[in-house]
Amino acid sequence: MATRIAVTDLTVKEYLDRTMTRDNYHLMYGLHLLSHERYLAVMDTLLNGDLQPEELVRLGGFSDSEADALLEQTTSGWTSSGVAVPSAGTTGYSYLTTTLGLQSYSMDPIYVETPVPPYRLAAAQIIVGRQGHANLDEVEAIFRSLILPAALNGLTVAAYIPATAAGVADLPVPNQNSARSARMASWLAPMLAPLIGADDNTLLRRIIPVANEECALREAPGLAEWLLRSPRPGTGPKLLLHREAASRSALGNYVLSELATMVDTLEATLVDHVGTPGKLTLLDFRLRLASAIAVHHFPLETALTGRLNIMLDALDGLYDHRDRLRGFIARVLSGCEQHLLGDYPPA
Repeated sequence: MATRIAVTDLTVKEYLDRTMTRDNYHLMYGLHLLSHERYLAVMDTLLNGDLQPEELVRLGGFSDSEADALLEQTTSGWTSSGVAVPSAGTTGYSYLTTTLGLQSYSMDPIYVETPVPPYRLAAAQIIVGRQGHANLDEVEAIFRSLILPAALNGLTVAAYIPATAAGVADLPVPNQNSARSARMASWLAPMLAPLIGADDNTLLRRIIPVANEECALREAPGLAEWLLRSPRPGTGPKLLLHREAASRSALGNYVLSELATMVDTLEATLVDHVGTPGKLTLLDFRLRLASAIAVHHFPLETALTGRLNIMLDALDGLYDHRDRLRGFIARVLSGCEQHLLGDYPPA
């Protein structure tokens, strides 16, 4: 099986230079309206010939749901049943799901009821001035006296939003030690960068728009999507599993050198507040895959398994903090709706 072409700036440019003409450029126009994850998936099918430009007309308005439908129709038409509709009899798929125990990634993500739909936060506005509060000091006083104590739920502000990037290393992590704290901070601090700051009169404005000021979460929609709505695992692991199954059908079981490379790559992985859901989904999948390989094939490689365990605990700690912060933001918004004059979209 030929190696699939990766989606990079260079491969996309070469594809567009080669394929896009004055007769079909309009079909490609809406690609930039897709989320980063859907864009990567659609471009992957285009680069590798699974989808033709003419079929992009089926995307209509280029919404994520339409992209999902297009990808489902595309992959179900692939000649490799291990990629399209996997079954227990498909070599690579059976190896990943049964032998390595990654069956859960073959299922659709489970959405837990979200406390704060992102659109509610993005469209909320605390009013200062006419038909609102007298000034920012009045808003801050109400926030500090009536809203924040209940929102903290017995913890400190720093337990949710550290004052500095270095403070992220003080957040709890499973089996906490310096290595796990440092690993979690290396991933989480860049993600939370728009929110990180002192517990001062800017705290509320980082979470919810006050007067005419933009809030940090409105300016970082990828972070808001991950914080407030994304499940775990996120959307996309099923396709990642199918691609991996196709590769393993051709290449066979993983070998030690592949695992070592995977661990090095995972440790070098960077995530931030741009395209956060897709980046975390990919990190989660690759880390669970590498861990499954190590446990099944190479349990005596203690150095590699030790490095993987540090990353696994750090990732769990990252998601644990995400859930705490999700609850904090939900309580802040609820308190604002009760005590501060403003515009609040309905739930």
